[in-house]
Amino acid sequence: MTIGGLTAMSPVSFAEGPKDMNAQFDADLSSLAAFGILRSGGAGDEACGNWIGQRLEKAGFKIGEQAFSVPWFKAEQAVLSVGEATLPVWPQAVVTQPGPNGLVAPLGIYSTDDDRSRLADVIAVVDLPYARHSSLKQPNILNRIRAAEEAGAKAILLVTNGPTGDPLMLNAHAETPAAQVPICILGPSVAGPVFEAAARGDSARLMVRGQSGHRLARNIFGWRDGTGPVLVVSTPRSGWFTCIGERGPGIVSFLQLADSLPRLAGGRPVLMVATSGHEYENLGAAEFLSAKAPDPQGVELWLHLGAGFAARNWHEAAGTLAPLDSPDPQRFLLASEGLVPVLQQAFSKLSGLRAPYELDNTAAGEVGTIVRHGYNRVFGLLGAHRFHHSPNDDLRMTNGHFIAPVVAAIQNSLKELLP
Repeated sequence: MTIGGLTAMSPVSFAEGPKDMNAQFDADLSSLAAFGILRSGGAGDEACGNWIGQRLEKAGFKIGEQAFSVPWFKAEQAVLSVGEATLPVWPQAVVTQPGPNGLVAPLGIYSTDDDRSRLADVIAVVDLPYARHSSLKQPNILNRIRAAEEAGAKAILLVTNGPTGDPLMLNAHAETPAAQVPICILGPSVAGPVFEAAARGDSARLMVRGQSGHRLARNIFGWRDGTGPVLVVSTPRSGWFTCIGERGPGIVSFLQLADSLPRLAGGRPVLMVATSGHEYENLGAAEFLSAKAPDPQGVELWLHLGAGFAARNWHEAAGTLAPLDSPDPQRFLLASEGLVPVLQQAFSKLSGLRAPYELDNTAAGEVGTIVRHGYNRVFGLLGAHRFHHSPNDDLRMTNGHFIAPVVAAIQNSLKELLP
């Protein structure tokens, strides 16, 4: 079996966990996968939002929604032609198209600072360092984009070197493109002919054509009445692809907690929100916090269920990926200072989560946005598994066996934090 640019060995079998909870998680993951691509405001994201709203309503919540505008692009053609090869590229949002006939220019490699002087009037092939890339605003990406544009590059190809060899789409601000020239993602597994052509000084044609515009995306939230300060639970639901390892653990945990929180909240009101707009640098969360979230002084606790905190781990060896029957430990538990001792105990048996990091205003993702809006009793989970932002982030990437222990730790934490 081939996954991205790597050959994978046969998958191992799942270990057994609590069968009833695991089965429900697996069923919910399958439902999520059936929605397809989860890009903000698209058909999959809308179907997912409706499904979450129905589940919240069934659990006794009053449902509301908040609409906001997001950019969209539907590619009709996105290829790089190099000699006899025609390679797929992924237009990076916010998309700038090169014109109806494409763009023809020499290829120029941008791997080190010394390469900048050779980028004028070329298609710059930016050889990114090996990482689990996720955002255009990461300095090792944004600085290279700016340098290539300032040097006069006509277009930019980002080679997203990482564990899988896959193209990795990058989160971006919704307002404006990161550069005034076209930017596309090129998967490392297919980039060989491009580097060879660039070394010879050959030219290539970049062709990107499609439809674009703005559309409405929706935050979906549910409210249960109670007395006292509010318990808030949030999770993002949108993403570049099907996002099962990225979005799945948060969404299915969110749905399970919708059923159990009324018992754990101690009569407090409960607000649950599933935000769209995640791939536009947490736009949906920012919109919710600005217009719909309760005042920080009226919030008892805010739990955020972020990306990929129960996604599959893989062995990497000799150009292969072998699936493991355990979650990737590259995951993080972030918490306000006073919550750390309780969380250390509750998550003590979960690799990667057993050592909480103290939250501050510099935290990444939605949980950082929450803290910067003045909420001071917050904890959140997030991670970036190997297929994070890859088109191959599918049902192989997580299961109920990985998710159930995390949900149990969350519930144990809430029992202590909500006396």
